[in-house]
Amino acid sequence: MAGEKILIVEDESIVAFDIKRRLSKFGYVVTGMASSAEKALASIEQWLPDLILMDIHIKGPMDGIELASVLNKKYNIPIIFLTANSEASTINKAKITKPYGYLLKPFSERELNASIQVALQRYETEQVQRQNEEDLSMALAAGDLTSWVSIEGTQELLIEKSTDGTLQTHSSWQSFLARVDKRDLTAVEQALERLKQGEVLEVETEFRLQKELNVSDVKSAEQQWYRLYGRAQMDQSNRITRLVGVLQDVTGRHQVEAKLKQASSIFESSAEGVVIFNRQFEIESCNWAFAQLVGQPRSELTGTRVPCLPLDPEHELWQQLAQQGGWQGNLEFNSDSAPPRFFQIHVSSLNCDDHHCDYVMMVADVSALKSANDELSRIAYYDPLTGLPNRTLLVSRLGKALVTAQQDNTMVAVMFIDLDGFKQVNDSFGHQMGDKVLETVAQRIESRVRTCDTVARFGGDEFILVLEGIKDGRVCERLADKLLSWIAKPVQVGEQRVGVGASIGVSLYPKDALDADELIEKADVAMYSAKHKGKCKISYFDERLQHMLEQAQVRKESYLSALNAHQLDMKTDCVLGFIDRHVLYEVNSIVWEQADGSVLLVDELLELALDLDVLDLFNHAVLCRFMMQVVSRKGVHQALVVDSRQLRDPGFVMTLDALCTQHHIEASQILIEYLEFQPGERAEVISVLGALRTLGVRCILAGFGRGSICFDSFTEQPPDYIKLAVALTEYVNGNEKQQTAIKALLAFCQLFNIPIIVCGNIAPVQVSLLQALGCRFYQISVPPARDEAQITG
Repeated sequence: MAGEKILIVEDESIVAFDIKRRLSKFGYVVTGMASSAEKALASIEQWLPDLILMDIHIKGPMDGIELASVLNKKYNIPIIFLTANSEASTINKAKITKPYGYLLKPFSERELNASIQVALQRYETEQVQRQNEEDLSMALAAGDLTSWVSIEGTQELLIEKSTDGTLQTHSSWQSFLARVDKRDLTAVEQALERLKQGEVLEVETEFRLQKELNVSDVKSAEQQWYRLYGRAQMDQSNRITRLVGVLQDVTGRHQVEAKLKQASSIFESSAEGVVIFNRQFEIESCNWAFAQLVGQPRSELTGTRVPCLPLDPEHELWQQLAQQGGWQGNLEFNSDSAPPRFFQIHVSSLNCDDHHCDYVMMVADVSALKSANDELSRIAYYDPLTGLPNRTLLVSRLGKALVTAQQDNTMVAVMFIDLDGFKQVNDSFGHQMGDKVLETVAQRIESRVRTCDTVARFGGDEFILVLEGIKDGRVCERLADKLLSWIAKPVQVGEQRVGVGASIGVSLYPKDALDADELIEKADVAMYSAKHKGKCKISYFDERLQHMLEQAQVRKESYLSALNAHQLDMKTDCVLGFIDRHVLYEVNSIVWEQADGSVLLVDELLELALDLDVLDLFNHAVLCRFMMQVVSRKGVHQALVVDSRQLRDPGFVMTLDALCTQHHIEASQILIEYLEFQPGERAEVISVLGALRTLGVRCILAGFGRGSICFDSFTEQPPDYIKLAVALTEYVNGNEKQQTAIKALLAFCQLFNIPIIVCGNIAPVQVSLLQALGCRFYQISVPPARDEAQITG
């Protein structure tokens, strides 16, 4: 779960808040709760959720089903209907919108979460499949090819139209075979049956196909020749799941073969290469197409050896040509002037006697067909971004490596590599930069290993390296040290320069496990141990690590339980703040006291939340506890210290707004104090700051002058107050350069008419100087009783 954004469309507020509570428990981000179609459309336009939970009966003239129809036309967002109505008419009406689920009220949390997870997985799978299909269609169209697929256990046969529209989609094998010429029908059926029964994994056959059915005169019926290539796909238990392949229109070649002896004009105009050669394999005649295929002038080919035939006399082509008078197959052709290509060759003997024999050869460039077949394999077994083997191919290779290791009495090492700092790169610079980092890291790992080893992308920012045939486990440590150093080198993309690290976990066969899945699992455990050591480390699996990680997991579970139960505490950092003559405020931050008595502060709590990917849940717990402080301290304005990363949560503003409404608190009583943010956070944070100010919440930029200043924030969303860094107050009585610097900073703030706050123990001599520069300030001190607090300044 990665904090997917969910919109709730429900006209009963109690039900909506209950659903939101359940979703927050599972770590989802609720972008809004809409009671009508109009409000739902506005929320979608603003937040664009990943999924919508929709009641069928909602307020307004448009019901949930009608709204779903509108959304399907404009957006590509999965929808799950929530309703108490199970009537067949309602369900049939809802089916038209193709929902991703239909939950009957009441439903359990487990049913809700399961429905959401299934819907999101289905949506992700459909998106990947749609992209793969588009890519493959482009490759097939380039080679004038047509793809087909047959699902095991059904009669369905799906054929994609070729570019000229000569083939139609068929709903069953029967309708397709009905158009196959009767002279070829038996051969086609036998080839496909052998493929279906698993007798062979690949088949190739050619046949004639009628364009129209019910033609009584077969000879006069318009026909086309097709070459069918099929492959059986199997699951892990070697059961055939489906048949896939491509069709190539080879009508032209057959027409040329049929008329070759009758018309020289066809010989000359054939789109395929045609060459006649003798028993010494010397060319006697060839057409222009053949000369173009081999890249040589036609006039220079006569009398030379046929360039695309194998030199090895033991090759099957020569054996079959001598025994059967013909051969058909594919050969790779290499030349100095062009990249390698693949030719389909058809050779037949002509006019042979004891002293003389001629051969005629048809040559077609099937490079596009081979590329399409290679693409099928690439999609199934390789990661599209890095080009590395994917999880499926990794497990297959690892299984074979274990069999070899058992036979050779050697070891196999599994190194689980997880990138450190990759999420920050993605968050700060975007997914394009993240993709470039993944590609670069993949290339660096692959360049450091042997050709017999396997480097695979396991998922996200995780890679797995399989080392085969090793006899000493210490080789892993030497290699890991090199990999850590190599991966840590910065990646340059345009003007940006970023860097990541890696944590590596190692498991060994046969010491740690005997099967592939367990080896990967234990390498994963060791990798997490490396992260706990401080990241950019290597760790070997042992049972002690398992115990330590289980303890860390208990801590995380306790933390999640504390978040869900709102068991965090609020600590007042700054006692009293003087903002203007009428407003006092106290600055608060969140803490958590653990069962052993130790206390975690806000920075540690935030890191835990980010590690567990529950930032929205953390923010909700913090805001709930802060609102309790606001209610208990009515009359004294309250400020909450947040990290800029918390403001990247789109649910922050909505949660605060809902809590203010629930507790009847004016937003103007609340202040949010934040530190200067990083450039990569700019857009998201500025958007949230704007939304907070729209509610009436005032914002304080703390630590001004201490970090990097994002000037755009002053023009787009300037803070209501600026709190000067404590260390800068000493500049008032400092040297000339320091005084100039403090005056420049304060003058900058005054240009934007932003009140300035100075914190710290201010000496009397500094007070008048700061006031003269336009500062408003407060004195930090440990508070006496709440009713005895005094303002100094």
